[in-house]
Amino acid sequence: MKTILSLAALAAAVVGAPAFAQSDAPLPSVSVRHADLDLSNPRDVKRLDYRIVHAVTGVCGTASSADPEGQTNVQRCRVETLAAANTQRAALLAAVPSRAVLASAR
Repeated sequence: MKTILSLAALAAAVVGAPAFAQSDAPLPSVSVRHADLDLSNPRDVKRLDYRIVHAVTGVCGTASSADPEGQTNVQRCRVETLAAANTQRAALLAAVPSRAVLASAR
């Protein structure tokens, strides 16, 4: 099983459309480590969720309060990147055996 989730800022093209459209630079991305977590434990799932939100915030950046368009773009980036991350999160959690199944197998 992979030990990281990769989050690419899918909406980064919206935030920095001119810069990314004119260059071959890769979109910003970050990896979220989870090898140290027991994802059958709800507390560790909450830790994973915290890490994902923190990573999304880092990847999408921030905008000045004097830049309403930039704030809108950052918010859009966060929503779209979090949606993509949640798809990966769901697949990861679906692959984790639940404690109920483990308990009934004993």
